[in-house]
Amino acid sequence: MSLIRSSALSGFVGLVRDLGGDAERMLRRVRLRHRDLVIEPAVIPYAAVVRLLDIAAAELGCDDFGLRLSQRQNVEILGPIALIARNSATVGQALESIRRFMGFYSPAVALGVERNGGPDACLTFDLTDPNISRRRQTIELSLGVIHNAMRLLTQLRFVPEAVLFRHARGLPVGRYRKYFGAPARFEQERDALLIRSSYLDMVMDHADTSLRDAVTDFVGQVVSQRSLAISDQVVVLVERLLPTLRCDLPSVAENLGLHSRTLQRRLAAESLIFEEVVERVRRSRADTYLAERSIPMSHVAAMLGYAEQSSFNRACQRWFGTTPGDRRRVLQGRPEATLRGTRRLQAIRKS
Repeated sequence: MSLIRSSALSGFVGLVRDLGGDAERMLRRVRLRHRDLVIEPAVIPYAAVVRLLDIAAAELGCDDFGLRLSQRQNVEILGPIALIARNSATVGQALESIRRFMGFYSPAVALGVERNGGPDACLTFDLTDPNISRRRQTIELSLGVIHNAMRLLTQLRFVPEAVLFRHARGLPVGRYRKYFGAPARFEQERDALLIRSSYLDMVMDHADTSLRDAVTDFVGQVVSQRSLAISDQVVVLVERLLPTLRCDLPSVAENLGLHSRTLQRRLAAESLIFEEVVERVRRSRADTYLAERSIPMSHVAAMLGYAEQSSFNRACQRWFGTTPGDRRRVLQGRPEATLRGTRRLQAIRKS
């Protein structure tokens, strides 16, 4: 199952708290934590986002939760793609950049820009991953964010002609008009905003073309090299699940919506073995944690998914040929202490 940048949940914790709910508990129900929304690499399973929005709406008795959350988000959730959009020559070019690079944000979503050759145009939102449920809260959040992005790009002049939803009406029609400033139509063939095509030709003021070109090159390289392929998704999930002591193949496969054997086959297609991926992640994170003097060794072991300190000690010997303490001294630039520790260890082995 696909991942999405955790900025998709920008404003979630604050909104839940404002409505009197327990955001941390809701996050735990979908195997997320608050820190998962802010740490790098900040990507999370899209299926977890869909479930989380439904849980929040139900527990808080807030039928318009997705629309309320959209009011706390804008094009900025797209990260560097937002820089490209905001420095484009026209609104149409900005939307085309977003459409082109949407895979950087999530490979599971798509934005379409359709000109009909007349006064009207259409901005469509679609889910490209068949494993992702098309749920009302998620769709309404997404169209709400597109609406806010258009307001920003047009300097608050944007008003859609109508809002189209594939799902049946979930709120009084007046509530939709409140959020979109336009009539809503339900059980349509697509999820979309109908707009005047003249908006697409609006010139963007203060566009920095050199900044746009530089960011476009960067994002283009990232998308071509790392469009959240299955191996990248596994690495992200391994990093998140290691501290839970539940970082095994079945758990990672479940988070991806795959059978364990299917995940093994897809990793094998990239010449990877799950256990080797876990080992590589642990070794990399070990250096990151050991470089921080304030983190106790027992905590380092736990964050790497080891129930026993001795298991971490053996892993350090395997990876670096030394103890965790000596590895920490090397990373902190104290090689003389490491040398003394190595000599003591050799003396112990000889005695």
